[in-house]
Amino acid sequence: MNLVGHEIRWSIVRSLVYELQEYFDRPFEQKALDIVKPDNYRGYIPLGFFSPNNGVGESDNYEGYKLHFEVIMRIRFCEECTLYGSNRWPVNSRNLRLLIMDYWADCDRLSTQLLGAFKRILGLKIGALQSLFDFPLTNMTLLYYPASEESSGIHLHIDTDVLTLLPPGLGKDVQIRPANETDWMSVGDTKDSIVANVGEMMEIWSGGRFTSTPHKVSLSPGCSRYSFPLFVVPRHNVLIRPLVEPTEKELFGRITAGELSRRIWTSNWVNSRSVDSEFDPFVEEAINDC
Repeated sequence: MNLVGHEIRWSIVRSLVYELQEYFDRPFEQKALDIVKPDNYRGYIPLGFFSPNNGVGESDNYEGYKLHFEVIMRIRFCEECTLYGSNRWPVNSRNLRLLIMDYWADCDRLSTQLLGAFKRILGLKIGALQSLFDFPLTNMTLLYYPASEESSGIHLHIDTDVLTLLPPGLGKDVQIRPANETDWMSVGDTKDSIVANVGEMMEIWSGGRFTSTPHKVSLSPGCSRYSFPLFVVPRHNVLIRPLVEPTEKELFGRITAGELSRRIWTSNWVNSRSVDSEFDPFVEEAINDC
């Protein structure tokens, strides 16, 4: 859905794009100092580094930088879930860091408003959703899609989070496939609107009343693109289960937000699926779709 009237500042978005251009234009040797590792969930992602989570198809056509909700290491949650911790910020990128923190704060305010709207629609008690987001696993990916002859930026997938927020004016290359439709639609947003996409966690919480929409990034040949989606995820020990009566029989096994996030993350790495020999149906579907 496209949202207008939000308080995410276009000036920050524009400045962030400029800073991302500077960072991703650096020589690979410099960016490699920030490279992501399987055990930290944070850092630079080289071009073609990750393949689709189901192991089928070509690697996605992007460079990235992964950031996460930041906590100091002495917080007890760091012992309970390895996805918590401090970010690895890009070397010599103070302006980029400050802009990201400002943008993240704007997105946090918007996501809180949206959670309030979902709460009212679903008839939940006051604070029923907001209380699940102290020490969240919310994360952000800084993305650069280099110009090429290939049209695909990121493969078809469904987000597994609660909500995904795409920055204003930067969603025009995103295509969605609504439920019961076979044709793709361009999001077609402007600098005044932000794209908010429901993830599978919200689909389950809502008992199927809200559905996660399949989407992909398709670029015009020869065009590059920058983006920085924010993925809203609750606290690690929150159980992902219907909060209202499901509209259909529950199809998925139950799992915590932390365990689901960990399994999705580790599935990016070669041979990582051997880490967990058995997946419940929800996790299996999530990995195949992401």
